[in-house]
Amino acid sequence: GTSGFKMSFGKIDAGAVIDDNAYANDETEQFLGGIFVNSPVIDFPDDNSFGVNAIFESEKIDAAVEYVSADGAWQDITKNIFISAQINLKPGIIREKEGNYRVYAWTNTKKYTKWTDPSETDCSNYGFGISFDQQLNDYAGVFARYGWEDGKVYFDSDPLTSGDDVSLSQSWSFGLQLKPSILNENDVFAVACGQIVPSSDYKEANGLKGETENHFEMYYKWQVSDYLSVTPDIQIIQNPFGND
Repeated sequence: GTSGFKMSFGKIDAGAVIDDNAYANDETEQFLGGIFVNSPVIDFPDDNSFGVNAIFESEKIDAAVEYVSADGAWQDITKNIFISAQINLKPGIIREKEGNYRVYAWTNTKKYTKWTDPSETDCSNYGFGISFDQQLNDYAGVFARYGWEDGKVYFDSDPLTSGDDVSLSQSWSFGLQLKPSILNENDVFAVACGQIVPSSDYKEANGLKGETENHFEMYYKWQVSDYLSVTPDIQIIQNPFGND
């Protein structure tokens, strides 16, 4: 395989560099639920904004770093920033089958407020996670994700109010993708489940239930032709917004 560096700068999508996944990363082709597209406990920038990233790729290991404006505006690009780094190990556990084992960390330096001490208004947010995908054979693959974030802080978009943001602590998900060849040899069937856990500090500060949010999704993508696919999709969400 080939190896080398590549670099991008300009208007950057921070999610394109970390937490990618072969089976759960594209809401136009795969799962629709946000928990199965990217980890919900990554505090990505508000919008695609100015940034720069550098990526090294090789046969056994990839590495990436990025620096992006965190507030979605092309201003204060040295103050409010989102920085992340990821290492992707490709150990070849199953010979000749693709497998990616990613570990990443990030920080967001916007001015966050501490739930337990609202006088502390100059905090940062940070977290880490893993994103695995492994092809088992020509017809099946599995994926898994886990993420954690600080959960002790929140970003108040309106300085006149407080506590209007939701803070999460961790999230996990896993799933299976198959190529059943029932209607077409390029058809895809996939199923996934996961949980999102609110921050305990957020619950205590607001007197909320903050129950764990449970997610289940299943879809069948029928590839009608080279240019048309039809995808029935079922999603079940238990305790949305923590049942509050």
